[in-house]
Amino acid sequence: HLQTSMKNKLSHPAVSTSEPRSMDAHSAETILSSFDDLDVLVVGDLMIDEHLWGEVERISPEAPVQIVDVDDEEQTLGGAGNVVKNLTDLGVNVSVASILGEASTGEEIHAELGRLDVDRIGVVRDARKVSSRKTRVMSNQANQQMLRIDRETTCPATEESEETLRRHVDETVGQFDAVI
Repeated sequence: HLQTSMKNKLSHPAVSTSEPRSMDAHSAETILSSFDDLDVLVVGDLMIDEHLWGEVERISPEAPVQIVDVDDEEQTLGGAGNVVKNLTDLGVNVSVASILGEASTGEEIHAELGRLDVDRIGVVRDARKVSSRKTRVMSNQANQQMLRIDRETTCPATEESEETLRRHVDETVGQFDAVI
């Protein structure tokens, strides 16, 4: 959903829908600096993507499975949170609308959005919902994903939470240059 104001803010001779051409550094800088003027609403599922990296050198005596000696781990925003992070890295003013659980993963997501200086007024908290955490176990040797563990609920959010989210989006959508 692009509005005219976003098209106007991004209008630049280097941006063209015709044939591809190279862009000089000044043109790229001009386009990137225009992102500071954009207000974007991101609506969607927020989650934590977690990666555990390690060495695999043995098989478990308990079952025929590999043992991963974890030597590094990272957590990032996933799902719509990944979009939020990418937009803030570009300097875009981001607001987010989503439903988060009230448990620890939901708290982590909410805190990370705050650290990114994202407008969180559209984030609805729902005690019935468990915010998703997707953990990928990675082998250092092969740079390969060995396993993914999903911690989430398939239980839908309450009707009240969904209505609160819908009402927020309906009331604020006109304030944004784009909605993703």
